[in-house]
Amino acid sequence: MITRVIGEQQMKELGMNSYLAVGNGSQNESLMSVIEYKGNPAEDARPNRSGPAKG
Repeated sequence: MITRVIGEQQMKELGMNSYLAVGNGSQNESLMSVIEYKGNPAEDARPNRSGPAKG
C-alpha cells in the first residue's frame, strides 16, 4: 500500500482546477490524500475466475 498527500502546488500542475476552486472558500490549504492498493500479488491469494459466470 502506498499513501501520499497532494498539496496545492501539485494540484495546479495536475490541472485540478475544480478541486482548487472549492478549496478557495477555506482558510486552510487544500490537500488530497491518495491511497494506492494493488492487492496481494501471490498466486494463491487470487480468486479463481476460470469457471463460467453464473447469473
